[in-house]
Amino acid sequence: MSNETISRNIERWGKGSRKVFNCYVDALCAQRVNGVRVEQPLAPDEAKILRRLFDLRRKTRQLQCRLATLDFETIKSGYRPGELTILLKKLQQCTTPAVIIDPLWFIHAINGAALHLFGLSPESAPLNRWVAWHLLAARFRPDSPIRAAHRHADLYYPLTVRYFFEDEGTYPYLFTLQMRLLLSELNRLSQLYGHSFTKWWLQATKFNLPFGREPLIRTIQFNHRQFQIVAGRPAIDQVVTSAAGYRITFRLTGWSPVGEAGDRAFESLRKIPDCQTVYFAADYDRDRSFHVNCWPAANKHIESWIRAGEC
Repeated sequence: MSNETISRNIERWGKGSRKVFNCYVDALCAQRVNGVRVEQPLAPDEAKILRRLFDLRRKTRQLQCRLATLDFETIKSGYRPGELTILLKKLQQCTTPAVIIDPLWFIHAINGAALHLFGLSPESAPLNRWVAWHLLAARFRPDSPIRAAHRHADLYYPLTVRYFFEDEGTYPYLFTLQMRLLLSELNRLSQLYGHSFTKWWLQATKFNLPFGREPLIRTIQFNHRQFQIVAGRPAIDQVVTSAAGYRITFRLTGWSPVGEAGDRAFESLRKIPDCQTVYFAADYDRDRSFHVNCWPAANKHIESWIRAGEC
């Protein structure tokens, strides 16, 4: 079968066996085609993503059911799984800014250090909106304190979008109902507020961003001082088994200082009385509408899956 036929079957019609798909990915990885040098061949880690998504194409319902177990109430409840308790205790021990997120990057819990780093307090009004509890959406609104805390925020955002798309804990859910609804809302907000998410998402999903997975370093303004931090440190993944038996990975992640100015700023954060206090999304989500599972378009399907015994 020619490369042209393989490309037509895969790209236009979404058809092909595992063998054909492997040939397609191998062709994308080729350094030269018909003797001509390829300017931007697919990298090995990018090829891995495509192959994994192909293998998961018939497991969408199972993945949707796994995501359907996510609930902001779980982490602060008496029926919290033991694995999640372990992760929560680690968050409580953090003296640096940190959060616990799910595979879709919704924030289930955050410590006081993280709130104050990004210009928030426990009483801040933005915490009463769902966007404040999502790592990507939190910077969309022009009046967002989180956006204001970042100097030259748009310079760092494309790399963050790439990390979201290529996150090994996230991209397997790319074609689930929940992820599609989340992406639809992120794109809507991007257009509403003139944000750059849509542009960078399209480039990320084409593996067409002109940089690698570099450290997520950004400049922050805190207490009238500017300094640099790096995101993703610490990064601790914890597999949690739900009451329904589904296994899903939560992550404790945060931010660390870069350089002496960052060290001094983080020392100031440690002196804030509620530095290690944990705040839960559930306490602000009074109408139970923040998480994508609670959005009407998702909730009606989840309830039907449960009634039908499919989840």
